Amino acid sequence: MTDQTATTEPTSALTSPLATGTVVRLDNADAVVLTTGDSEFQVWTKDRVTTLAADTAVEPVADPTQTEPVLRRAVVSLDALRQQAQALLSSAAGQHAVTLSAIRDYAINAHRQGDICETGLNEFLQTFELDEYDPRVSLSYTMAGTATMVGTDGLKGEFWPRLRVWFGPMGLIGKLVPGSSGPIKVIGGGCRRC
Repeated sequence: MTDQTATTEPTSALTSPLATGTVVRLDNADAVVLTTGDSEFQVWTKDRVTTLAADTAVEPVADPTQTEPVLRRAVVSLDALRQQAQALLSSAAGQHAVTLSAIRDYAINAHRQGDICETGLNEFLQTFELDEYDPRVSLSYTMAGTATMVGTDGLKGEFWPRLRVWFGPMGLIGKLVPGSSGPIKVIGGGCRRC
């Protein structure tokens, strides 16, 4: 009888596809296959993830006493890598939001300086999926007063539509409308050109 010793020949992901989670030896280091594809595969090794060409020679490890500690280290390491990636993504998303806000503020300031028309500003903002420029000032108030009109009853119908209130630096104009009882209230509003 001849002594036949089983030898494990290096294999590659291209000629013999490896399952995800397979522990392999790669350049005398333990590795875990994470993904496989036609032209490449990814492995975890030495606390990092590496992409390798599909024809890279690897040696599968089948002994559970050898694979279990490698898989445990891989899980711990991959979780740490995931947490680092999430922190980087969160930081990048925050910086992205700050940058977009600064760009929007810059464009609005250019509009206020007269360098960009409002239509052009809103087209710019829409292109980058930013909120349109829609300045609003909310003001709630009640005004009471007396208006005396001398003349015929025919003037009364022309008096109310022409009566307006100017709010100075805010640039708002409100039309005065008589109430059926109580004080006169200002409604509407707009810019000086309206």
